[in-house]
Amino acid sequence: MPTRIVFPHEEGRLVVPCPDPGLAETVAQELAGAGVLQYYECEGRLVPYTLTSGLQSPCYPDHRVLLMHPTERRSVIAGLARLVQTNEAEFDCIVGVETAGIPFGVLLAETLGKPFCFVRKTRKTHGRGRWVECVDPTTDQLGRVLVFDEVFSTGGTMIRAVEVIRNELLARVELAVAITSNELFPSADNFSRHSIRPLVITNLSYIAKAAYHLGLLSSIQALDIIAFLRDPVGWTQRADRSTAR
Repeated sequence: MPTRIVFPHEEGRLVVPCPDPGLAETVAQELAGAGVLQYYECEGRLVPYTLTSGLQSPCYPDHRVLLMHPTERRSVIAGLARLVQTNEAEFDCIVGVETAGIPFGVLLAETLGKPFCFVRKTRKTHGRGRWVECVDPTTDQLGRVLVFDEVFSTGGTMIRAVEVIRNELLARVELAVAITSNELFPSADNFSRHSIRPLVITNLSYIAKAAYHLGLLSSIQALDIIAFLRDPVGWTQRADRSTAR
């Protein structure tokens, strides 16, 4: 039996709350079992990843792993559809964020019977030079848009995608959905400032707990992830100092 460890979500420490805790726990178990929680280790300790924001992290949830696990993949997509349907989300089209937001966004759109297109991280420099693909901005009216990505970190990638969709397609964007939140503090403020409601099915705290109870993390590794979740900036500074030695 693993040592009893209290994870942040069990203390109510959530930057982006999960509307359905039972679903969050179930999905986290499936994600952990499929090997979504990626990390490197050296002498039993977790080696830092560098996130897009520049922060260091002891691990990273890579949901693309799910594409090779059809049972878990179907379950997660069904959970996302349930999340959207039970939270009074009104939208006419789903826009996936390049790259991992595309395959899962397509699967969610298929499940919900909605049109789909995707937004690039940078505008194409050849061809028609578009930011958004699968849609003609001169003729297609998207109306209300749900923007989908696999994970929220600080929210920066999602905010940039939303601004492109609003500016390029003149679409109404109020809802952003992801499988997981990395629970980094700026995300909640970023979403609020841009009038976006975030929805996630689970988060890194739930996944780390599931991985720990499945024996995929040692107690030392689990505590390292908890320390990161409680103070990402402080954890990054300690990791930078350690790397510099």
